[in-house]
Amino acid sequence: MHPQAVTNLRQGRYRIDRFVAKILSAYPDVDDKWLVTGEGDPLHSIREKGEVLRKVDSLEREIRRLARMIEKMGAERN
Repeated sequence: MHPQAVTNLRQGRYRIDRFVAKILSAYPDVDDKWLVTGEGDPLHSIREKGEVLRKVDSLEREIRRLARMIEKMGAERN
């Protein structure tokens, strides 16, 4: 970012919403809430990766549970 752009922002000569819109159009992976408030994850991909990892963990737990059930059913047959 050019120093003049920062000066213009500080002096109110440039609207912050236009500034944010330009950043988001140049960097679509940047999370808009994080950019404005600093809260949350800076990138969408981080949040999405976390959601995927939680789903994978959940599926792995379910697979282990089902495997135990199958093992138990096999033991009961013998």
